[in-house]
Amino acid sequence: LDADIRTDTESLNFLNAYLTGFHGMEVSGRGIIDGHLSYHNRRLAAGNKLLITANELAVDLLDYRAQGEGEISLEVSVAEPEVLAFEIKFNKLDGVHTESDEVLVTGEGLSFSGRGRTQIIAADNEEKIASYLAINIPSITVPDLALYQRFLPEAGSLKLLGGEGELEAKAELTQFGFTGFSRLSSKAADIGVKDFQFFADLDMNLKIDAPELAETGIDVAGTYIHIDNARLSSEEVASVEPWAAAIDIEKGRVKLILPEGVSKNASLGELLAGIKGREILPMLDSDNEQLKVRGVISDLRWLNVLMKNKFNLAIRGAGEISADLVIDSGWMAPGTEFNIKPQKLIVEVLDYVATGNGGGHLRLAVEKGGENPDVSLDIEMKNASFKGKDDEQAFVEDTDILLQALARNVTFDGKGRDVDLHLQIPSAQVKDLSVYNSYLPPDSPVQIVDGQAELKVDVSLKPESANGFVKLISTGMHAVADKQALEADMSIDIKLVGGVPQNMDFDIAGSTIEISNVIVTGDEKDFNNDNWGILLSLNKARAVWKKPVQLDIEADLKMTDSRPFVTMMANKKGKDGWLGKAMTIDDVNGKVNLRMKDQILVIPYAFAGSDKIDVGAKGIISKELNDGVLYARFRKLHGLLKINNGDRNLDIIKARKKFDEYVPSESKLKPKK
Repeated sequence: LDADIRTDTESLNFLNAYLTGFHGMEVSGRGIIDGHLSYHNRRLAAGNKLLITANELAVDLLDYRAQGEGEISLEVSVAEPEVLAFEIKFNKLDGVHTESDEVLVTGEGLSFSGRGRTQIIAADNEEKIASYLAINIPSITVPDLALYQRFLPEAGSLKLLGGEGELEAKAELTQFGFTGFSRLSSKAADIGVKDFQFFADLDMNLKIDAPELAETGIDVAGTYIHIDNARLSSEEVASVEPWAAAIDIEKGRVKLILPEGVSKNASLGELLAGIKGREILPMLDSDNEQLKVRGVISDLRWLNVLMKNKFNLAIRGAGEISADLVIDSGWMAPGTEFNIKPQKLIVEVLDYVATGNGGGHLRLAVEKGGENPDVSLDIEMKNASFKGKDDEQAFVEDTDILLQALARNVTFDGKGRDVDLHLQIPSAQVKDLSVYNSYLPPDSPVQIVDGQAELKVDVSLKPESANGFVKLISTGMHAVADKQALEADMSIDIKLVGGVPQNMDFDIAGSTIEISNVIVTGDEKDFNNDNWGILLSLNKARAVWKKPVQLDIEADLKMTDSRPFVTMMANKKGKDGWLGKAMTIDDVNGKVNLRMKDQILVIPYAFAGSDKIDVGAKGIISKELNDGVLYARFRKLHGLLKINNGDRNLDIIKARKKFDEYVPSESKLKPKK
């Protein structure tokens, strides 16, 4: 047959005898056929050129249908007489998911083009007709991004909740593979990650190169996700300034784990048929290659979703991201590592906040892969400041801070999980010790005026245990005790041997507090001796280290001699008397019990002595009441300094008996009826 034709057709199904070979493509519709038909021996011959103008046109491919109106052209050129080239181009169309009948895209310009052999009907022993198919989707409208959730892994936590967007795509399918890209963008995307929901400018591009899919896998270099102008809001995170993030895959290839019964030599059509209905994510594997990723992020709070924990660990800031990804059955595997160079980094842990203004790094690594991986976090902060969450000013500045965390069985369920923390401050300068007054009861007779100290921290915290140390070493601390000026050196070595860290509840038995080189300045008497010292060794000790601090301590007490203690009593008596002689007694040892709760400090018993001298203290200190006694004995001479809300007097009659009988009573704090 060799003829010019022009005719109406009520059905375009006759084309499917040829087009079905293009990966199952089917055409339907009606229109006008116009052109030249050249046909010989079951083949279209050179010079064949037909144009079908279809006012009704539908193309089905895989699980999708394009429907609307458009044109179909079929041509066999003289230059390539063994090749049939065809093109299907839509003017107006809806792109539909055939199973759900949901409209995924609307617009115009979508086209299919292909090349194949010229036989209309292939004999049983002949090759497949199709050899090449290209799909071109110009920028067309996506009415609802939520419909694209079907393309994301079911086990993933990223949710496309809605918003209008644009889709642009190109794909070239051969007998054994495909290449192309698919770009989805929106200026009003509604996106969620579990309880977190935000509106953002979204630009996602999936770039693929898989000319031999079953054999070599998929090269995904050029794939990216860009989020800009994101406004995040949820039950846990208040509205914040817009933020941005960008992730670009610079290098990477994933292989396809073929289902049983699918050969590596399978054609693309056979492969697609073999994996139809299966979850793609578990079939992906990076083999021995790593995916190289680069990006930036203006808000690191996404880590808080990943590292949800019971230690109040929270991260804020911005930075540049580089990453190596290892994929095993669709999940991140050991070897996956994210490195972030922070521009600004804020880390909250327990009741403290550390702020770094550049320098350092943040590393996130997968230690155990799978659907619920174990993830480690390493943070190094340079030139950082450190303060309590309720403090206005930092008490430590220009220091290095190291923080390591391990989260086990990570999920996005919003619940606190088992996280191990390791916090290190190798050496820091506390610029003003008076910051610690906030942990003392209000109107405490002991107040730190000023002084600096070196701080060292190395603590490891688990949900139900703690170990490590906190050391504070100061020279030249100034304080006021009972309205008398003190100057001293101080060394505090707090050992953590247990506790419940999430409650800031620590067992600190074995800790020591040493004060040396004490100077007392009073109205009547001064004391200055560089060799004097006092040592508290905590035998039993429990501390809840948050405001207001709770303490329960039993300690051994060792003093070089009793001079600073007796000097303070002598300043109340107004003269030395026998107290002056008592100041020369060396090696005074004893016991101290104290507890503090609800800003009330109670000293049930503190007593030290030697063969010639005893000194003791009992009392209660709070905002409403300062009540207590100080006792001193030198040989057979006794004295008792009574303190009652500012009133002080020295009693030498039955001093020991009165000291023994005195019991600090918290009932005095209760309002009188």
